[in-house]
Amino acid sequence: MTKNQTTTNALNDHKAFIALKAMIAKHHTLNEMQEQMVEMAFRHGFDAANQDADAKHLEVIRTRASRFTTPAIAITAQVNTTKPTRCMLGDDQMVWLVTPADAAWLEARGFEYAC
Repeated sequence: MTKNQTTTNALNDHKAFIALKAMIAKHHTLNEMQEQMVEMAFRHGFDAANQDADAKHLEVIRTRASRFTTPAIAITAQVNTTKPTRCMLGDDQMVWLVTPADAAWLEARGFEYAC
């Protein structure tokens, strides 16, 4: 699923949430706890979609990253590349050489720079 499709799905889900809330409010009065339950259900759906998208993106990064066992070897490879790269500590305890954009994405999700 592309980023645009994910955004479109999120917007459609949000519109459905607003429509559901309006329909319920028209026919019934919701107490505060019921409103919170409806909101939590929709948030959980958004969180699950985001987690799926993050997992897929991480798999893409894993496949295109160059992996090395030590930072020294990764730095040697980094010096010999023509494109800009960053060294990140992967979740497999190896040093990944990734693009700056991938490094920023990984850092935002808790990965650390290795060198």
